[in-house]
Amino acid sequence: MVQNEALGYWPESILPSLQDSANVVSWGGEVYNSETGGRHTSTQMGSGHFPSEGLGKASYFRNLQYLAKPGKFVDPQGLITYATKPLCYNGDGGDVIDCIDIYKQPALSHPLLKNHTIQLNPPSLFPNGTNESSHQDDEVLQSWLLNEECPEGTIPILRTQAFNSSTPKSSPPFNGSDVEFTPASGHEYAITNLLDGQYYGAHAFLNVWSPLSVSGEISISQIWVVGDRDQARNKQTRFFIFWTGHGYKDGCYNLQCPGFVQVNRKFALGLPIKPVSTYNGKQVEIFISIYKHQSTGQWWRLTLQDQALGYWPDKILPSLRGSLDTISWGGEIFNSEAEGHHTSLTSTQMGSGHFPSEGYGKASYFRNIQYLASSGKFVDAQGLINYVTKPPCYNLIMNNKAPGFGTHFYYGGSGYSARCP
Repeated sequence: MVQNEALGYWPESILPSLQDSANVVSWGGEVYNSETGGRHTSTQMGSGHFPSEGLGKASYFRNLQYLAKPGKFVDPQGLITYATKPLCYNGDGGDVIDCIDIYKQPALSHPLLKNHTIQLNPPSLFPNGTNESSHQDDEVLQSWLLNEECPEGTIPILRTQAFNSSTPKSSPPFNGSDVEFTPASGHEYAITNLLDGQYYGAHAFLNVWSPLSVSGEISISQIWVVGDRDQARNKQTRFFIFWTGHGYKDGCYNLQCPGFVQVNRKFALGLPIKPVSTYNGKQVEIFISIYKHQSTGQWWRLTLQDQALGYWPDKILPSLRGSLDTISWGGEIFNSEAEGHHTSLTSTQMGSGHFPSEGYGKASYFRNIQYLASSGKFVDAQGLINYVTKPPCYNLIMNNKAPGFGTHFYYGGSGYSARCP
């Protein structure tokens, strides 16, 4: 019966186990996953939102009753709930997050990390001389944190992969020991660099945007840290990491291979971050810091509300066991040349999609650019060398120091346009 309309019935002769009464009644939801082993599905259940979100957001059953022997419907007592994957959370755009035992994460299957002891907390969140944490914008969140986080002893791992491993990787475009830049085919850059020094970390604030990308291309804002320099595709803005220990012969995005040891149970690498900045409106920032702790030798990445996300054990990064010799900050896009412009340009934007000459509130920026010196203190970067592959399309303007901004630059561009024909 639906909406008090009788639809029909099952004759008792075809249901022998129900000829007297039922001994089980269940209410709820089910999904079918066609993948072998029951993994990797973005199929939602109910409204696609979790029950903690309540009325108007989550699916529900109400006025549950069963028909008792006297012929009356009565409220059920002693209900037993059953959920097969209570730790499988849906994020934005169908992303699926699994809460995995911290000691069963991918990093620990790396052959060099056998019997590795996880350092659950860095000795200190920031080295000496760093006090930038007070400037954090607490509003920046991955949306699933509004209602969920993983239990103690587990970490969130994105099950659906937002980063396509077939996208060509590119190292910073440096050629040997000389100050010479050679961009990888299809990649455009607007970056600034510290070269030929001894660096032990880098950090900066950057405002977050959602630039247009076309034909599965990528647009990235990032910090590179490089030692021994002689050696995803999605329209949402996502926080990611990528590492390689041997000149792009190994390594991966996020936790797609063994290497990065995650210790944070709140943030899932690869998930969208929201909100983003608005043109001529509010600027939303994140703070990213990567540094080597001198006593442990581990490389820690810190971001978003001063949270320690994890580290790369020094065993898997042989070129970084001493110090860095190169640091780069800035933007990159990959052009697949799928649009067919005669000049092989692309409409994929960098940064905010606006040029650095437009300045604050309109262009993307990195501010308070610093590196970790051998003294154990972060100091302002000096002697930076800019590198821009196509200034009419994507550019970078280094500005003088300003209160609250320190060493900073604006960068980005629109890609294919009247200005970039």
